[in-house]
Parts: sequence; structure tokens; C-alpha cells
Amino acid sequence: MGGIKETWEMSYKAENGSISRLLLIKTKRTPQDYRSPGLEELQIKISDFITSFSISVLKDEAGLLYVNLPQSTLPFTRKTSYVLSSVLETDVYKYESATRTRLIVKEEWKKMRGNELMPFMATVAFYYTYGTYIGLSIVIYIRVSDDGYLDLDVDGPIQHPTSALFYMFDEVTRTGLWKPTMCPHCAAVKKQRSK
Repeated sequence: MGGIKETWEMSYKAENGSISRLLLIKTKRTPQDYRSPGLEELQIKISDFITSFSISVLKDEAGLLYVNLPQSTLPFTRKTSYVLSSVLETDVYKYESATRTRLIVKEEWKKMRGNELMPFMATVAFYYTYGTYIGLSIVIYIRVSDDGYLDLDVDGPIQHPTSALFYMFDEVTRTGLWKPTMCPHCAAVKKQRSK
């Protein structure tokens, strides 16, 4: 997709020398682009020295979000209905190897537009553990701003005790529900800040 590009990159180098990267590329079509002037795309690329994956978020002219994850992943999906015809759809992906565990959570808030539930807000959370040494998280909150553009907030990378993340991984995959405070470490930090 052509247009104006903004790029952000975050890297985290662990004590063992391994590096994890988060790359965000936001592309906005210019008004002169007659094909689709209101279209915006956000590419989220996360990689370490073993694996990498990419998530694409599109915003169309009507302000709707479309979040695409890699086709090779099979999620555990849970839909929760709320008042005012909104639905929270949560997809959970867990990957494990000999020494690494990764959890990806995609949340989409949807509301009725005509006869269809359409997404208007999304969250993508990535959690990573390496053995019992390293626990990291990155959470990206995505919405359409009042002026009609993609707006994102990034929390992270944040370091966690791996035991707290393993507990959260079990809870999230068991229930299909997610919130950052399901990590006991994050819950304790939030409680401490509220005092």
C-alpha cells in the first residue's frame, strides 16, 4: 500500500543476549490517492532470534477496523456480549517450544452497523517467556480517533517474573478471557499504584 509511512521500532536485549523486536509500520493513504483515500494500515511485526510473525490492521473509509493474524494459527475464540449491542471477541494463540512460550491475544470490540457486527476497537497483546529467566509483554491498543485516523497506544516492553506469566497463560487459555491484570505481577503493580 502506498502513501505516508510512519515507523516505530522497539528492541529488548535480554541478559542472555537474545533480542526481541517490535516493529510498527503505519501507512496512510493521501487524499490525492483516488483509489481509497481513507484507508490506513498498521503492520505489527514481532520477532526474536527463533520466530517472527506479522499482524495487519486495516482501517477503511467508514472507520472500521479489520485485524488479520497469520493464517497458520488456530485460535481459541470467545465472544462476550455487552449492552448497547456491542460484542467483545477474544482470540487466544499459545505457542510453545522447548524453552519458549508465547501467548498472543487479539481483542476486537464490535458493534452493530446495519445487520452486521463490525469492529471499531482492537487490542493485540504479546507475551513471551524464555525458560524461567525472561518474561516480557507488549500490548498495543488500537482505535479510530475522533478525527478518523488510526490511533495506537503501546505498553511495553514490560519485564515480568516468568512464574506470573505462566500462571496467566494457564488462566487465559483455560477461560478464553484476558485482561492485563490476570498476570499476578501486573495486578500487584496496579494495586500498588492505586494506593
